[in-house]
Order: sequence, then C-alpha cells, then structure tokens
Amino acid sequence: MRKAPALAALLLLAGCGGEGDSYRRDADSVCAEVVQFANAPEQPKAGTPAADRFFRRVVARRERALARLAALRPPDDARPAAQRMLRSFRASQRLLEHATAGETEITTLLAAARANDPGNREARRLQLPACARF
Repeated sequence: MRKAPALAALLLLAGCGGEGDSYRRDADSVCAEVVQFANAPEQPKAGTPAADRFFRRVVARRERALARLAALRPPDDARPAAQRMLRSFRASQRLLEHATAGETEITTLLAAARANDPGNREARRLQLPACARF
C-alpha cells in the first residue's frame, strides 16, 4: 500500500506537464489576446478611417505581444522552433508597420501574410493554436 502515494505523486507530476506546458500555455495566451482582438465581431467597415485606426491598434498590440513572446523561455528542445516562429512574426510585423505608415497597398499586406506563414507553421509544431493564427 505504500506504493499508492508514490504513484499518485508521480501521476500528479506527470499531469503538470512541466516547462513545455508552461511555455505553451503562456505563449498561446499572449497570441490569443491579439487574435481575439483582431477578430472582434464588431469591426469597423473596411476602407473607413475607423478601420484604419483599428488596424493600427491591432498592429500595436501585435508588437507588444511579440515583445512578450520574446521574453518567454521555451524549453531547450523547442527553442529553435520558437526562434524561427518569432523571426517570421517579426518580419511580418515590419511589413504591417509599413502598411500603417501609409503603405496600405494590398501587396504589402499580402507580403506580411506570406512572411507570417513560416511562423504559423512553427506555432502549429509547437502546439500553439492561437499563435498559429497570429
């Protein structure tokens, strides 16, 4: 019967997940805040000044989220993928910032989406569903 408490403790520790689960939870939470804001059901009509302001707010929130993501410490085995994800998101962010500065041509926005694609793939590999939609 002495094995039961030890087994229960082992199962509890296994359920906690450790460093990887903590990173995934924290990183995905950061991304989810931006994704939820950007996908708000009541968005301004495209092409209006309100839509431009909304877009700038999304880009600003995304920038702050990138800083928070960069401050997180992924587990050693996930670090290369996390770095690739961040590089991709930063490249996309630079293009989005150009778009907020008046370069709103569709090609800039499409380039930002393409630059984001590798980061979305890495996020899926890291099991970060909200970051995969970042």
